[in-house]
Amino acid sequence: MLLYCKIPTATMNPIAEKYTNNDPLLKDYIQKLIDNLQFEKTRSENHLAKNRQLKDKVNQLENEIKTLKLKKERLEQINDKLQRDMTLIQISQKSNAININTQAIANGSITASDDPATHNAGNCNNGDDDDSNCIIVKGLHKNALASSLPGIIVDMGRAMKLKLTKDDLKRVTIMKRKFYERHNLETDTMILIVQFHKLDMKVDFLKHKEKCKKHPAYASVNVEDYVSENTYNLCQYAKILKTYGYAAVYWRNNCVYAKQTNSTDCKEIPIHSRSQVDALKFSI
Repeated sequence: MLLYCKIPTATMNPIAEKYTNNDPLLKDYIQKLIDNLQFEKTRSENHLAKNRQLKDKVNQLENEIKTLKLKKERLEQINDKLQRDMTLIQISQKSNAININTQAIANGSITASDDPATHNAGNCNNGDDDDSNCIIVKGLHKNALASSLPGIIVDMGRAMKLKLTKDDLKRVTIMKRKFYERHNLETDTMILIVQFHKLDMKVDFLKHKEKCKKHPAYASVNVEDYVSENTYNLCQYAKILKTYGYAAVYWRNNCVYAKQTNSTDCKEIPIHSRSQVDALKFSI
């Protein structure tokens, strides 16, 4: 509560009073001037007192803000620690699951496949393992349907000077319509999904795809690595990791990966699910 000073009654200086006794009007005028000056002085003192109180209140609020900021930082540190602990627990659980699975295979309770196609490096997405051997061929005119689809791919391989036969192809199919919009294809063109039996042949096909451009029939055809709808959506979701300090998020052989740095010594982190992405946000 503000305390205002009472305005004291000001008296005229004895010398001034001596010279104004003979002139009551002058004496009254001078007294009014003195009263006005005293009023302004008192009002100024009240303003100064009010300003001091406001300054004290501001300092008090600033101290409270500093205290709240310290509490907030402390809570953030506790939250970060909890997130790291949760990540470590999840990693530990996955590690234990892998160990249990490995022991089960060793004991014969789970049979490991002898098919080489099931052992391709980088097959990290459950249910999409076969897709790691796939590519897409887009821009083919629908008139090409006059030939067999495997025959088109073999002919493209011949243009690349690859030793590719129909036996190297597991399947060749036309993609569903929703892929056309993603790749901005015209309605008179189509996309083929090509699955090889072996990853090596797929890699060679992608490596020499530019040679195919020299063939007049395939000059406008583009060959790209294939990504399934699930992998594509997961990769888009995982890109949020870049805002948490990760240097790169990408997909290869239908698998999603993240790297903490761009160094060649930095190991790739295979990403299997959105929940893993959420856990990785606070593990860097």
